[in-house]
Amino acid sequence: MRQMPLAQFSTLGGAINAVINSASSICEGPEYIHLVLDSNVKMSVKECERLRRGDEATGIAIIDMSRDTPIPQQLYKFWASKENRRNLHLLVRYIVCNDVCANPIIASSVVSDNEALRAIKFGNEVISELLNWIEEANARVVAHVE
Repeated sequence: MRQMPLAQFSTLGGAINAVINSASSICEGPEYIHLVLDSNVKMSVKECERLRRGDEATGIAIIDMSRDTPIPQQLYKFWASKENRRNLHLLVRYIVCNDVCANPIIASSVVSDNEALRAIKFGNEVISELLNWIEEANARVVAHVE
């Protein structure tokens, strides 16, 4: 999502729906949608980028983030906030579970070193096998498929 031109969307919900629609348009009528989000783990491959972002700006947390929340004007301050990343993960999970026709399976994501959002299957069935502390989503997809 960080690579998207977010300014073309008016709200976070619009941007999230665009990501979901582009992924689900690849196949027609999928039975399941598997969602794998990046985690945020200290001392990982992405730590240098995170430190650089932290040097550039102090994060500003958005209170009560929802699908109708406007896209922030200062995105570097948005991404620098741990709370925003956590709430964005929760918002994506909520939208996928409530708005997507196919049954979602959501791999867990680590939003801080002490907190992992649980992996769930449609209907809030917990899947402990999908708890994974690997940060990069593309590396986690392999473990998810295995």
